Parts: sequence; structure tokens; C-alpha cells
Amino acid sequence: MNTTLINKPLASCAAGFFSLGLFVSLIAIEIPRIKAELDLSELGVAGATFSLAAAAVIGMWLLPKLVHRFGSGRVQRWTWLGMCLCMPWMFAANNWWSLYLCAALVGLFSGSLDVAMNAQSLEVERAQKRPVLSALHGVFSLAGLIGGVIGYQLIAGEWGRFAHAVFFAAPCLGLWAWLSGHYIADNQRNTDTDAAPAGSRKLVILLCAVMMASLANEGSVENWAGIYLNAERGWSFADASLGYISFALAMVIGRFGGDSLRQYFALKPLLIASCSLTFAGYIFALYGPPAWLLGGYFALGLGLSLQVPLVFALIDASPQLDTVTVIAQASAVGYSGLLLGPVVVGALAAQWGLLLALSLIACLPIVQWLLLRHLLRAQR
Repeated sequence: MNTTLINKPLASCAAGFFSLGLFVSLIAIEIPRIKAELDLSELGVAGATFSLAAAAVIGMWLLPKLVHRFGSGRVQRWTWLGMCLCMPWMFAANNWWSLYLCAALVGLFSGSLDVAMNAQSLEVERAQKRPVLSALHGVFSLAGLIGGVIGYQLIAGEWGRFAHAVFFAAPCLGLWAWLSGHYIADNQRNTDTDAAPAGSRKLVILLCAVMMASLANEGSVENWAGIYLNAERGWSFADASLGYISFALAMVIGRFGGDSLRQYFALKPLLIASCSLTFAGYIFALYGPPAWLLGGYFALGLGLSLQVPLVFALIDASPQLDTVTVIAQASAVGYSGLLLGPVVVGALAAQWGLLLALSLIACLPIVQWLLLRHLLRAQR
């Protein structure tokens, strides 16, 4: 196949991941200002977050039918455009109901885009005949860091919410116009779900459970790392932010390096190793001496950075599974873990203290490890 015909779809997937990462950082940075300017209570902010998340999950569950009919490349193209067009209006909202409505539209398009991009990325990976999925997730993480730095400067410069969103949407629309028309037609395999072996359902449940635990860990670290370092270890607010920065930096490094590891190691053992590294990171981050804490968060980031791309690659490598459908299911279940993980930590911390709450969440990599070991034994 012509190399150019492969590289352009690869660039298109990378641009889509970059756009999604940029918008995720925009939402994270602007939430405090939205709360203040719209005079929302904590419950009001939770409602907006729920609107976005619920619509994203609905989009993920509905997407397989669209992909099977139109192809992942086309669906990626139009959901990408829909996200770029709807996103600025979410930040132009001047009351709670318009915020909820726009958040739901953004969630519907972004959740659908997430699944379509991963499905198309696997098509590109097969055409490239080398791993690329982890690096594409690295582009998403890198975009989040870039968006955070730029967003901080824009807010400090007193840019309005809508202007901030348009500033991010403009280059994303430019990338869409340039690259979104380049994609690879789907390999129509694994669409006969009725013919799938009886063990397929068990495999899907195991992979979804691993995915949910992975994103529950990720959400818990992102939301509670700084609070733990400040409240439990006595670090200043500025120093406590270094925990998340260390974690985020490791996520970028791990995702860009993950594809190289896949060329030398099998998927399941590599996924088991990532769970072990995640658990070790928790031990150092929660119980290590002060000099080791940031290293613990860095190890957490490295371990978690590999898990989502590896789960998707494992789904694609299982011939008995409908790739698009199972990716959508795993994404929806995983997204629920991303939302519920921080909430569970907060509820447990209110009853028994933050250290114990995080220690219980730290057991999730052990659960993942046991599930994957069971999967390996079952497939021998």
C-alpha cells in the first residue's frame, strides 16, 4: 500500500486525539470560572458534569451501529466536527439550563468521537503493520498538558470563556478541514456477534472490568493526589501540584513509549506488568518517605499510561470479538470508572480518612492482575 495513503489517516487520527485532549483541558480549566460566573452550587456543577458524562456514555453505546453502517473514518470525521462546533457554545452559556444542554451535546459528540477514533486507529495500525495506538493516546495526553499551559496564560490575560473556547476550536477546525477526509476503510471482520464463541462474553466482561479499574485509578489520582499531599503530608499548595505534574508527565512518556514495548512483549504479560507497576507506584506514593513520593506518582503514571491502549489492542487481537462494539462497551464502562473512582474515594475518606480510602483504591491493580492471570490461564 502507498505509504502516503497510510500516513495521512495516521495524521488524521493524531489530529483528532489532539483536538479531544485540548478540549478536555479546556473543560478542566474553565469549570471554576463557570461555577463562579453562573453562580452554580456544587450540585449545579455536578449536574453539568453528569449531563456531559451521561451523553458521552449514550454516544459510546450507540456508536457501533453507525460505525458498522458508515465506517469508523466517516463517523470520526463528523463527530469531530460536531464537537468542535458545539464546544464554544458550552462556554457561552449564561444560565444552568443552556449549560446543561450544550454540555450534553458536547458529551454526545466527544464520547462518540472517542470510540470512532480508537476504531479507526486500529485500522491504521493494521495498515502500518506496527503499533501506533499508544502513541496516539500520548498525543491526547500531550494536548492536555499544552492546553493547560496555554489556558492558564489566557485566563491570566483575562480572556473570556467563549474567547478561550474559540481560540482552541479554531486550530482544531483547521486540522479537521485539512485531515479529516483521510481515513482507511474498515476491515469488516468480527461483525457476526451471533457466531461468537460462548467464551466471548466472559472475555468481554474481564476486559471491561480491567478498563473500569484502570480509569477509576486514573480519575482518583488526578482528583486526589494534590489533596493527599497537602492534607496528609503537609506539602504547600504549590508543592502538592507536583504530584499531578509528575503523574501527567509519566502518562505522556509512557504512552509515547508504549508502542515500542509492544514490539518486544506480548500484550497480556505487558498489561500484567503495568498493573504491577501501578500497585508499586501506589505503595511509594502513599507510604514512602518524602523523597520517594513524586517517584511513586511517576510510577503510577507509567503503569496506567499503558493500560487503556493495551486493552484496546487486546480487543482488536481477539478474532472472536466485534472490535468496534467491544471498544464501545469497554469505553463506556471505563468512563463510568473514571467518574465513580473519585466519588468513591471522597465517600470513603469522609468515613475513614483519605489515606485509608486511597489505600483501598490502591487494591484495584491487584484485582486487575488477578483477572488477567485468570484470562491467561483460561486461554492456554
